[in-house]
Amino acid sequence: MKQDLSQSIKKEWLISKYTKGFLLVEIILATALFVIFLTAFTGAYVYGEKAIVSAGDRAHALFFAESGMEAVRSIRNDDFLNLNDGQFGLSLTNGVWTFSGTHDVLDRFTRTTEVSSIDKDRKNVTTTVSWKNLSQSTSTVTLTRSFTNWLDLRYWYWPGLVQTLDLPAGGHKVQVQGNYAYVIGAVSPVLYVVDVTSSTSPQIVGSMNLVGNLQNLAVQDNYAYVVSDDNTRELQVINITNKTTPSLQSFYNAPSSADAMGIYVTGTKAYMTRQNSGQDEFAVLDINNPNNVALLGSLNLGATGFEVVASGTYAYLASDNNVEELQIIDVSNSSNPFMKGTLNLSLKEQNRSSAVSLNNTLLYLGQGKDLYIIDVASTTNPVQKNNTSVADYFNDVSTDLGNKKRFLFVATSDVNKEFKVYNVSSSTYPVVYGSSLDLSGDSSLYGIAYATSTNIVYAVTHNTTNSFFIIAP
Repeated sequence: MKQDLSQSIKKEWLISKYTKGFLLVEIILATALFVIFLTAFTGAYVYGEKAIVSAGDRAHALFFAESGMEAVRSIRNDDFLNLNDGQFGLSLTNGVWTFSGTHDVLDRFTRTTEVSSIDKDRKNVTTTVSWKNLSQSTSTVTLTRSFTNWLDLRYWYWPGLVQTLDLPAGGHKVQVQGNYAYVIGAVSPVLYVVDVTSSTSPQIVGSMNLVGNLQNLAVQDNYAYVVSDDNTRELQVINITNKTTPSLQSFYNAPSSADAMGIYVTGTKAYMTRQNSGQDEFAVLDINNPNNVALLGSLNLGATGFEVVASGTYAYLASDNNVEELQIIDVSNSSNPFMKGTLNLSLKEQNRSSAVSLNNTLLYLGQGKDLYIIDVASTTNPVQKNNTSVADYFNDVSTDLGNKKRFLFVATSDVNKEFKVYNVSSSTYPVVYGSSLDLSGDSSLYGIAYATSTNIVYAVTHNTTNSFFIIAP
């Protein structure tokens, strides 16, 4: 019995010994597994956190890049010419996006916008956003898109007649200021004030009788300046403060009896041209006091001066001089204007009414059946860039200064296409743009004016019915 007890105790001791060994191994294995699990879980958690942060950063960067593209779209919609080639930042001021500097920053994100030309009507835009990630290396996202000049391309390709209006005296020339168009009559000397607030329902709101055959007009602030062939009132100054009752403010009696032909007003000066008479055909007038227009200086042109425009210290006029169809006059000294430069256009026909319009250093001169584009950067040596012909005579031109400066609106005597649009974005290759309009049967268009604020053209003919036309793209 004693031996059996001893063996039993020994057996239990051995079992206990081995059991404790297995428990230790299990504990070690369990601990190892727990450490492995904890390490994996921690790694997955940390990696997940990094992935979440990285994905969030990328989403923010993409949003920042996308907003940059929309900013560029806004800049393009304002004016395609604003999309200059180069690398830029973007800035929002008073709700208007503009390019500013070489990049812009939002929090940790830096955005650069690069513009490059594809052709004259398409631009590539690349927006790149960069930032420092959690590992302090640089991450980037990039978007690239093409922007077309679709706003310009659609303008005036298909001009349409919006409305017409009858003027009992017809219309010879027209100017527009604000919500009103001012028209001088063709068959009798009347000044009309037309309310064009609604392009679909223009209305004559005022008129007044003048004297002489009215040749041209200019409008500035509260006055209209009308020139005529009257021998005592070559210039008539009309107060248009009250649109319903325009009134004669004063008049100017020029020396001799030559007809006044053209008028251009800027600031306190008016530049008037006259028919060839052996006297001075160009006059600089002081209109600072509309009650007392005074002659400041004059110049003998040796020819008839038709329409005239002025910019800075120079006046540019179209004349019927056979070797000086363009004359450039220095008016820096109003009391002593002098001829600065001339250009011989070798016209086939002379003594035709002419029209002239200026756009920066490019001058557009319509005379006879030809439209000339002339570079006047050098006033002493103007250079003819190109010319193009139409089926009949040019009577008036108006430059589109609001629509990217690439269109010229022309009133002609072509009875099938009285209204024409020229694309002059290339000074060396002017072309008729889109569809011309046949507006008035067999009658010529004589006057034309463009309103920048509304992108609308107003034109007139000598007809007493359907005299006044509103044209829009």
